[in-house]
Amino acid sequence: MRIGTLQTDFQRTPASCYLRGYSLPELLCCLAIIAVLAASAVPAGNDLINSTRQRVQTNALRDAVQIARETAFRSQAEVTLCPYSVNNSCGHDWNQGWMLIQHSVPRETASSKKKIMVHAFNHASLSIQSNREQFSFRRNARHTNGRVSFCRTGNSAHTVVISYTGKTRVEAGKQAGICG
Repeated sequence: MRIGTLQTDFQRTPASCYLRGYSLPELLCCLAIIAVLAASAVPAGNDLINSTRQRVQTNALRDAVQIARETAFRSQAEVTLCPYSVNNSCGHDWNQGWMLIQHSVPRETASSKKKIMVHAFNHASLSIQSNREQFSFRRNARHTNGRVSFCRTGNSAHTVVISYTGKTRVEAGKQAGICG
């Protein structure tokens, strides 16, 4: 500082003007790097979301099987797990969801059916395939066995395997299901 000149904090020297902030090219480079990183993370995020949906639907079906077993045992009536349909009869497409129907003792009458639970399903990223049209649960613990697979792109499947005792287990991986 020279004697006789007073320089305050408000006065800037030309060299200090260039030391503050970032230039436009620097900001654009940083923005481009962030955009590339974000674009590479989107497919991984979608895969994570689809995998979570697959697990949620698998667990929902396992819960439905458990409810069917318990209801059949308590009510001493047959309970059917089948593809969803708007009327009280079973549908043919598992991709619409599923429902539980309790049958009364004289099963022949149409009014003897009672919907216990309906689970709607509408996910474009998943498809459901089964080797059975429906699963029946009876009080005597002799049930219909089979497999229901929740298929994702790339033939990755979570399969709920239902034993003849009504117990379930889940198999996961590319070879687990009946996905085509």
